[in-house]
Amino acid sequence: MNLLKRVRINETQELQLRIDAVNLLNHPNFGDPNLNINTPNNDFGRITTAT
Repeated sequence: MNLLKRVRINETQELQLRIDAVNLLNHPNFGDPNLNINTPNNDFGRITTAT
């Protein structure tokens, strides 16, 4: 995403103001926590997946 504003100073000169943002709306979607209380490696309540 970027925002750009051009301002003319005179006929031959121009000022450019620019803001760039990379991965602005990128966020993880976490999976459901493990609800099996009898897991062998103590994973109860841990979230192990994300998309």
